[in-house]
Amino acid sequence: MNRNAFLLGFLATSGQVLLLREIVTAFGGTELLIGTALFGWLVWVALGALIGGRTGNRLNPRLLLVVGVMILPLSLVAIRFLPMMVTSTVGEMVPITTASALAILVVGPVGLLSGLLFPVIAKEGRESGEAIASVYLFEGIGAFAAGLVTTALITFPVGNLGTGIIVGAVVGLVTALEPWRYRLLSAAVTVGLLAMLAMTDLGTALDQLCDQLRYPGYAVEQSFDTPYGHQTMLSRDSSTVLLTDNAVEAVYPDLERAENLLISPLAYCPEAANALFFGRAEFGLEQLALKIPNLHLKSVDPRSQLYSSLELTQARVAVRIQDDPVAYLGRSSDDVFDIIIIGLGRLDSYRASRLITSEFMQNIKRHLKPDGVLLLATAFDTDRYLTAETGASLAIITRTVGDVFPKMTLWPGNSTLVFASEQNDLSLGVDSILSRLSLLPYRPEYVSEFYLPERLGELKRTRLQSLLAGSSPDNRIDRPVLATAEVWRRARASIYDQKLADVIYRHTLWLLGIPIALVAFFIWTAKGRAKGRTGLLLYFIAGVASLSLELISFYLFQSTVGSLYTHLAVLIGVFMLGLAVGTWFGSRTIGLGIGWLSLSILASATVMFALTWKLVPSGLALAYYTVFLLVIALATGTLFVAATRHYYSGFAGRSRGTGYAMELTGSACGALLATGVLLPILGVNMLLSALALLIIIALAVNSRPAGRRLTD
Repeated sequence: MNRNAFLLGFLATSGQVLLLREIVTAFGGTELLIGTALFGWLVWVALGALIGGRTGNRLNPRLLLVVGVMILPLSLVAIRFLPMMVTSTVGEMVPITTASALAILVVGPVGLLSGLLFPVIAKEGRESGEAIASVYLFEGIGAFAAGLVTTALITFPVGNLGTGIIVGAVVGLVTALEPWRYRLLSAAVTVGLLAMLAMTDLGTALDQLCDQLRYPGYAVEQSFDTPYGHQTMLSRDSSTVLLTDNAVEAVYPDLERAENLLISPLAYCPEAANALFFGRAEFGLEQLALKIPNLHLKSVDPRSQLYSSLELTQARVAVRIQDDPVAYLGRSSDDVFDIIIIGLGRLDSYRASRLITSEFMQNIKRHLKPDGVLLLATAFDTDRYLTAETGASLAIITRTVGDVFPKMTLWPGNSTLVFASEQNDLSLGVDSILSRLSLLPYRPEYVSEFYLPERLGELKRTRLQSLLAGSSPDNRIDRPVLATAEVWRRARASIYDQKLADVIYRHTLWLLGIPIALVAFFIWTAKGRAKGRTGLLLYFIAGVASLSLELISFYLFQSTVGSLYTHLAVLIGVFMLGLAVGTWFGSRTIGLGIGWLSLSILASATVMFALTWKLVPSGLALAYYTVFLLVIALATGTLFVAATRHYYSGFAGRSRGTGYAMELTGSACGALLATGVLLPILGVNMLLSALALLIIIALAVNSRPAGRRLTD
């Protein structure tokens, strides 16, 4: 039983991490889908647990594990091609409702199988409570092992698909070689297989094959994973396209974009000697900088694997810094620049919109000379299309920038440019701008006298300013509103997205239903204490609190460090290890106060997290969030044991999947609501306060903890 439980944790957590990574990369890199996909995963697992609790006697856990080994790689391949089912254009956005439905659907096979396995394995034990706690314990240990293995494999060029095959090989070998005398042989074969696959280009070959099928008509030059997501280099005729997470990030050659990024800020700072660019300078910016000899360019991007792949010319003008933008500016540095350039793409994710926060603007101010110029090159087309939704997103950007920089101006166009400075006069007329540009050693083709007079005409600029009139919130780490505003703006393209966005972000009276439902649930469990309903309450609280806190910590980690993609397996693995240790501790603790202890730790950790997360430097972020998740998981594992004692003590005939399903139901609610819905509405600290209050109320309801030792 314990070995099968370990394999369940190893397969389920590896599958969860790989599926989440693949879903994010397939749908444009928006991590807002993490919560939706997790919701789907947990619902499927809960459904599987309920089915397995009723029919588990007729199922073989070894057979289910072998089926899971085959399903996981197939699911990963299916995700690659899901966007192609609803769109035929490379990089085209998939509506959020469609993407959410597909994400929930595609995690179903592996999730349902994982849920089935839990009660099936638990039925191998004799006593209900003891067997359930034991499976939960060894599942957590297997999950921790999965986190370590998955993280290690990410550093090798095997990719998601290669990692899925390796995970399947490990589970298949251990499942097949069951007797004790064969386990050493199984371990040796597994290690050898891992080494062989890690030293080959299996993952890269699979990635390129899938991408070649996904993008017919293009030649796939490169296909691999980076700390930010999945990268694909396509070529056709004389053009090169860089796709990041199935969305177009850059095209070469694109002289108009390059001039917008580099030449336009020189109109306000013609004597600039040092420029800093966040992004890939290889796509035109570096080549253009060759023609301005006195300008020294630095580019910041963490994707080191792209450096060797993007030598589009022999030019190596830019100093390339392998670092995350937030982490780079957050460090104490004496570097100051005349110009800082941020080329913005899609902003409908927290990862992208974190570059437009009050905190990031303050860091930019520290590295920008008082008369220097900040340029934000947005993807908003205000030359032809002006909508209220575009105005709302631009208003948030300008409010966030304007709170830090007193000088600001906007250029309309198919790429709307936002300029800001502390002291530089940005109110220049078109003639003055053209006069300054004429002094440059390079004669621009697009930022020139042929286009600027029309682009900067009084009518267009007045129309743009009127669109931004009125009050607007600023975008902060503790309340990220820009990503959801962008989701709502893009929702106009789909009637279903529009209705969903209106319900969630505009007509928020439905939020009152959450406390009403919770109060009704608390009353129901309090009245049925004699029937063990308190256990169901504790299961639910364990799920909703732990998953919500886990997702909030993921969001904050990404906002301050920026490499959640590669650290996701570590954080999930540590969390699952904490669940295992907490379960072990709880099952061996005698006394009636175990539920009180775990709830008290959960509440205290939540409050401490709310008070300290802003104080953590980026260099210590991984250690800080690892410790926090470990504490939360320890308390959750102990609370699981307390819930099991309440629900199953004296009710041996109850389904062994019901309690697990209730915990997963709570987790599903947290996954669906925490970061995708409530975070931008309430903000980080208010959301943490609400979770702490929920735990404290559960602590009060749990006034008569029932318990007995589960193991001797």
